[in-house]
Amino acid sequence: MKPFLENEKNIDKLNEMNKKIQKIIAPIWAVVGYCLLYFGFKYILKFIPDVKPWGAFDYEALIFKKYDIYWIDIIYFIVGLIFFIHGALRLAGISAQNHSVRDEKTREPVSLLKDGYYREVRHPMYGAFMLMQGGFFFSLRSLIGLVIVAVIIIIQNVNAIYEEKKKLITMFGDEYISYMKQTKKKFATRCMFGYFIFGVVASVIGLIFQGKVHIILLTFVK
Repeated sequence: MKPFLENEKNIDKLNEMNKKIQKIIAPIWAVVGYCLLYFGFKYILKFIPDVKPWGAFDYEALIFKKYDIYWIDIIYFIVGLIFFIHGALRLAGISAQNHSVRDEKTREPVSLLKDGYYREVRHPMYGAFMLMQGGFFFSLRSLIGLVIVAVIIIIQNVNAIYEEKKKLITMFGDEYISYMKQTKKKFATRCMFGYFIFGVVASVIGLIFQGKVHIILLTFVK
């Protein structure tokens, strides 16, 4: 009995150590991956006709000609990076929580998670991916990026509905149906919903007032 308890304690220690390592690795991985994706997509978008929110500043604020990056892009880049890192940290935590109830042989969950990240939303991993993808495409300051985010959200929503009906309800039965009634939100917490609203509003305002803001600023300066 004693060796078994000691083994359990060692496993718990390893799990805790793994969580700490993931918290350190996740933001580093997020920054590196985000930068690579950003400059890659920026270079591709250079050859695709597109509408850019706050595009009125473009012609006199170019700082990286190779990638068509302007001063206004730095703001979008930083905001998008904050979204991306937050999503990566959530993803690391959710992955660790999922592994805690997963059978090592079948890789299937042996119990239904209803606490931690699953207390507020039923599909926190999808939400984390949406936050990362939304932050990244927002950073591109591109109408194409906004359309892609909308398509991703629709696909994730359809996939979540399918997963619940075909897998989770079948696996956990009435327990999962009760959990669905108790936890109404599918993906986003209030904080994440705030991120999405901010990104959409900032982009829409930029599209509506393209050119006007620059004229107003020039008039004010003169």
